[in-house]
Amino acid sequence: KEIVSFEYPCYICGNILSRARLVIDHVKRVHGYELPVRHVGHHRPVDPEYEFQNDPNGKSEVVHYACASCWFHCPEAGLGELAEHYETAH
Repeated sequence: KEIVSFEYPCYICGNILSRARLVIDHVKRVHGYELPVRHVGHHRPVDPEYEFQNDPNGKSEVVHYACASCWFHCPEAGLGELAEHYETAH
């Protein structure tokens, strides 16, 4: 399995934030949109292709952009893909 770590960018301006909740707060405060929040205590489901690195100082083979509202993620170069996901899913 490929080891993936996540970055949480704003899908509107591209600003990278350290946690999903910060993206949700940023989008509301700066851009005026409300995004859904994941439920507390729900963990990312196991994926057959990836192992997820949750330690910010841990090693990973690749970085993905992650949706702040659900489990969607895409390669780091996919800000357009992430924006399309937000617009269609949230």
